[in-house]
Amino acid sequence: MHIGQFSMVICGFVLAIAIFLLWPYDPSPFIALVTLVTAAVIYGTTHYFNAHTVRRGGQIILAMALGFAWGQARTHMESTQTGKAVLGEIQISGVVEWHEAQARGSRWDIRLQDAQGRFFLLRLYGKQAHLEQAQPGCGITLTADIKPLPTPIIIGGYDPRRDAWFAGRRGQGFMRSIDGVDCSQDLALRHHLARGRLALARHYRAHMSAEAGPVAAALVTGVRGAIDKTVRDAFRHSGLAHMLAISGLHMALFAGSVCALLRLLAALSPPLVLRRDVRKPCAMISLTAATGYLFLSGAGVATQRAYIMLAIFFLAILLDRPAITMRNVLWAALLVLLWQPHAVLQAGFQMSFSAVMALVAVYEIWRQRDTLHLRWERLSPAQQVLRRLWRYGSGLFLTSLIAGGVTGFIAIVRFQQVGTFGLPANLLAMPIFGTLIMPMAPLSVLLMPVGLEKPVLFLMQTGIETVVTLGGYFTAMSGALWRPGASAAFTMPMAALGFGVLCLVPTRWRLIGVLPIIIALSGVGQAARPALHMFGRDLIVAHTGDTQLLVLRQLGKQYELDRLARHHGRAPETLSCRPFCRLVLQGGVRLAYHDRSAGLSKSCREVDVIIMPFAEARYPCRARLFDSRAFKRRVHRQFNIQQGKLSAQHMRRERPWQID
Repeated sequence: MHIGQFSMVICGFVLAIAIFLLWPYDPSPFIALVTLVTAAVIYGTTHYFNAHTVRRGGQIILAMALGFAWGQARTHMESTQTGKAVLGEIQISGVVEWHEAQARGSRWDIRLQDAQGRFFLLRLYGKQAHLEQAQPGCGITLTADIKPLPTPIIIGGYDPRRDAWFAGRRGQGFMRSIDGVDCSQDLALRHHLARGRLALARHYRAHMSAEAGPVAAALVTGVRGAIDKTVRDAFRHSGLAHMLAISGLHMALFAGSVCALLRLLAALSPPLVLRRDVRKPCAMISLTAATGYLFLSGAGVATQRAYIMLAIFFLAILLDRPAITMRNVLWAALLVLLWQPHAVLQAGFQMSFSAVMALVAVYEIWRQRDTLHLRWERLSPAQQVLRRLWRYGSGLFLTSLIAGGVTGFIAIVRFQQVGTFGLPANLLAMPIFGTLIMPMAPLSVLLMPVGLEKPVLFLMQTGIETVVTLGGYFTAMSGALWRPGASAAFTMPMAALGFGVLCLVPTRWRLIGVLPIIIALSGVGQAARPALHMFGRDLIVAHTGDTQLLVLRQLGKQYELDRLARHHGRAPETLSCRPFCRLVLQGGVRLAYHDRSAGLSKSCREVDVIIMPFAEARYPCRARLFDSRAFKRRVHRQFNIQQGKLSAQHMRRERPWQID
């Protein structure tokens, strides 16, 4: 099967999984069965046709049917094999799978068992003092207030319940007290690894500066909770946030540093290099190092994706096949989705594979036209040095431009924000990251057992502090963060279509993909904004007709308010509403907010909607009224304006991860 046909089959498989996960309700198993049988019949029929297009169509239909069926099968397995949490303030007993210090507390993952013997996870938040009482692998009895998984902040937007549900988590809450700890039982391998990761993270924090230590711990072990908020913002707002998430870049630099060191040592013995192919032993050892880094870093979803891609890369070297090809990237995507189908809707999956696909597509075009190796011997030594420097600089620029452009677009659509100065920040930071930071990581781990890691940690600290300084410099610049607001629904599908055509079509017809991308760009920041948000009575925010985002009431909920600001693409303004205030929403709908019932009669005659969270109306009101009775349940409400009236949007409760 040639690359064009193979890519279409993989794209059909991926598309069908995404369709299943985005389906508004849980489809019947018979749908997948009927679709699969029908697709098999179509494929079997078209297989005997001479027309190449007909056969390819049958293969794509079969791949889509397999993708839909596989997504449904994995969801069914997760639903039947994982237990269900009991909600409320209760006493529970389980095993500590993980805990980690955070800025103002601690985060725990507790493994429990329900009445049917099925295991599940709870994510709990407690005090930092709780960390001293238990370690991963210890049995624990505690009292906690258990709540359902967090619902979407924007109804119809990103649903955090889906990823948590597929990860085995069935609830979250707060630890009230630890009633008992038992660390006498034998530890499983994952618990030994968890304790080793925590000990290694403490070592980095103890032997490096307060700014660099937590970042180094995050890069090597994936323990990010101790990173200061200002440092996080410096990375996030300057376009360098990808450095803190262990992904393909880190895995490639970690294993690549090991491979480069081995190749350098082998080059010191010319007879060995001339007689033996040292690439294969180096690839085997580097793959082993990458496997160790996978477990050392916690084997997160992004790290698993990166490891699979890197493993295919080294496997291609062992089999004497080209390592950097689009086929290998597609194989990696297929393996990831066979393991975790829900990853197709994760921003990390989309960013990782889109960046790699774009870089590989450009590399394949460049490789066909590169003729420098044919005239390298005719260049003088000075010309060779200058040519190498030019290639490094231009390669770094193009890599940052291509990968940053692709991932930046996804960040705009998924997170509604992007660092404006991401390109210059990456051009300055990536050489430091690739020479002083990540190559020092494997060296520091190797030297720690013999106590010789201090010079390496010093170099690593110098690099990290320099990158943090660069990030802070760009973050402090005016207009460092662009927030265009939510994008239209067609933006991501059209961009994916155009991007796929540009990367996967092997002929000049790939340029047709530019048209869908232009259409996608026209939808950036153009989604319709809700007119009113109410998170119980703690946060009430209105979007007015003159595009202002006004906070009528706020009690905490700063994270939710920040997400609303991203979605609407503007900074919120606090409106003084004591004893009442009035404003006009989109479409001319008049709204009044009352802190108390004074002036309620007049508002009932003059406005369309009244919000009065702390008083109860005594008389009927012509306007639509939300008084204290409507706020007895602290639910999340969201409203649009349709035909001049307020229309409620409801949270979906039809998929397994949406059911409390």
